[in-house]
Amino acid sequence: MIGGVDIVIPTGADRRNAMVVSLRLIKRIWPDAVVEDADSDSGDKTAIGGGALIPEMMTDAFVYQNSEMALKWDELGAEPELADTMIHILVRNEEVTVVVDDPELESAQKFISGMRSALRMNIFAMATPHRGAAA
Repeated sequence: MIGGVDIVIPTGADRRNAMVVSLRLIKRIWPDAVVEDADSDSGDKTAIGGGALIPEMMTDAFVYQNSEMALKWDELGAEPELADTMIHILVRNEEVTVVVDDPELESAQKFISGMRSALRMNIFAMATPHRGAAA
């Protein structure tokens, strides 16, 4: 990151579900986002959504605004001109850390607000009503 700001969000979701929520929320803001497993040495980047699966144990991800920005990050590294084109997500026990360049940007605020809401509610632990039961 380029002098990023860490935002820690508590959650009761397990690691996989916390990462899935994070990526889905980024996709709403950046429809063409691509993700890279930051723990992998491969450097492979995958579009979020479609048929691509998130690696089962991914807990550390770089999410780029689009494939063009991902290529620029590969070429240039952490240059000021690339500010606000990548989000770093780290999922740990009972928390998700989101690293952004400028948390005051509207897109960052939408993402962080959505993350806090989704992870606070722990939507993954909610029981679903059985058929015929009152909702």
